[in-house]
Amino acid sequence: MSARPAIERASANDLMQRRFAPTPAARQIGVLLVLDGDQEPGPGGLRAVLATRVPGVARLRQHLVDVPLGCGRPVWVDDPAFDVDRHLTAAVCPPPGDERALLDLVASTVAEPLADDRPLWRVTLVHGLADGRVGLVVVVDHVMVDGIGGLVALARLVDGAATGSERGFPRPVPSHTMLLIDASRSRLRALRRAWPAVRRATTAVRQLRAGMTGRTPRCSFNQPTGPTRRLGVAWADLEAIRATAQAGGGTINDLALAVVTGALHDHLLERGEAAERLVVSVPVAARDPEGGDRYGNRSSVVPLSLPAVGDTGSRIAEVGAITGSLRAGERGVTGSVLAPVVRLLGALGVVAWYIDRQRRVNTFVTNLRGPDTRLHLAGLRVDELVAVNAIGGNVTVAFGVLSYAGTLSLSVVTDGEHGPDVERLTARVQEQLDRCAGGS
Repeated sequence: MSARPAIERASANDLMQRRFAPTPAARQIGVLLVLDGDQEPGPGGLRAVLATRVPGVARLRQHLVDVPLGCGRPVWVDDPAFDVDRHLTAAVCPPPGDERALLDLVASTVAEPLADDRPLWRVTLVHGLADGRVGLVVVVDHVMVDGIGGLVALARLVDGAATGSERGFPRPVPSHTMLLIDASRSRLRALRRAWPAVRRATTAVRQLRAGMTGRTPRCSFNQPTGPTRRLGVAWADLEAIRATAQAGGGTINDLALAVVTGALHDHLLERGEAAERLVVSVPVAARDPEGGDRYGNRSSVVPLSLPAVGDTGSRIAEVGAITGSLRAGERGVTGSVLAPVVRLLGALGVVAWYIDRQRRVNTFVTNLRGPDTRLHLAGLRVDELVAVNAIGGNVTVAFGVLSYAGTLSLSVVTDGEHGPDVERLTARVQEQLDRCAGGS
């Protein structure tokens, strides 16, 4: 495990996440693990596992604190009162304990606000599933980690991961003098990187403009959201999906985006609405593969105007051409443009006003590559992994794509009051995936 720096600053993208969500709960993302239930671990068994392994993930013991004026960005500091028990809860899945009941419980659990007097994460052990298996719902504030960082943290908690705690925990909070010196050094480094920063900003503007071809359609997916959520999941064989994507000249991510826009188009058509293209906000990772223990937010978002009509193959090809231009350039640079704008809007107190009314994005889609082989936790096999996205503002539906052990899950998160019917929309996503898995 690499040594932590003496002072850990929030990244520009961390701060963008902090500012952009209208409420803390709107920043919460999650993952559902379904475990083989031959021997249920129980809160004690799970607590013992987490107590041993969480100390090896420094971010899970930290919270973000503001610093005095002139001392730079907020810093991550150790929570001296950290206690695993304060992050572990249990719940019973309502009867009949089937997938629908579990997904409803997961949706409400992810939407339940995290306690702000401790590091912003929670694990809920779910009993009472009809098939005897066990559910585990991990919820984390998006400011702490992005999707890739969450998978990095998960890899440190499962069986077989290296365990151990950093010496000297908790580390003392940096002094005012240390913060001033560190901020001054950061500003000097920023001055030396001024020209590369201008070049990155220019590239970012070009990437943002390239993805936006035409006007964003007005449709029922853009409505004010409330506090309730619904969750659905569609499934597909990963290799079958990969073969179809490659045959269309695209990637699994391109295929997933084509599936999403196709399903959303069919839903709108049923409602008497029409949209030949939809604008999808997608993350573009900017992580160093050797980044090791770096968590936080290391990706930027790009809105893409994508085709919603036509046969699947043609949509995959067009999506691939659009996303290919992003992959060919410098990755994850759009934060250099978006993060300062979001912070400025936040300082002016108009972030919530804007995101409740924006018309630039119809939906969000994240795509994560999970482990290729099955994981185990507390001696139990992890049968399923499902990503649960956050939604907020006036975007009432979002999607999470996650591959794991030969299977692709595509989750659908909708607003419980104003979003599309999650079961009908999930069925449309499943239809699209089934066609792709069949090669048509």
